[in-house]
Amino acid sequence: RPGESDGGANTSQLSVVSETEVLTSKGYPDGGGELIRLEDQNGVMTAVSIWSSSKVLKTKLTSPVILDGYAYSLSNGFMECARLADGEQMWKRRGRFGHGQLLLVGRLILLHSESGELYLLEATPDEYREFGALKTINGVCWNTLCLAGNKLLVRSEIEAACIEIPFADAPQL
Repeated sequence: RPGESDGGANTSQLSVVSETEVLTSKGYPDGGGELIRLEDQNGVMTAVSIWSSSKVLKTKLTSPVILDGYAYSLSNGFMECARLADGEQMWKRRGRFGHGQLLLVGRLILLHSESGELYLLEATPDEYREFGALKTINGVCWNTLCLAGNKLLVRSEIEAACIEIPFADAPQL
């Protein structure tokens, strides 16, 4: 069944790929990604593995973001892109990201690192493209990001902040 594993840890939140496909991912060290298709087989809904890989999508505290047939994720602290059709890794970026959080906004990815740096990335399978970064808060930043209009809320176990992101078409709150 989707979401189960023998690795001693649960999957991150399932990512919906299409009406019939979901992506599971997990870390802790025996993790990886799996694309599952839900099929009706004689009136019984069945989960069929399209591909499974221990080499990509080793998420821990965040779920991948999906755009145009690609998954972008923090995989054991590295930022990576994997093609959903076959699970092939397109690129992997070493950095000091840790186990932070991702948020897809249009064709941009907001990456909030475990140590509180906010990175603005382009969601492209071609290569890792970073537009800039800034330090937001102190502490361990494992918490889910929240975007309301152009206001990004971030928090750790000791601090919180509201950051105005200058998106051209964001509604004003």
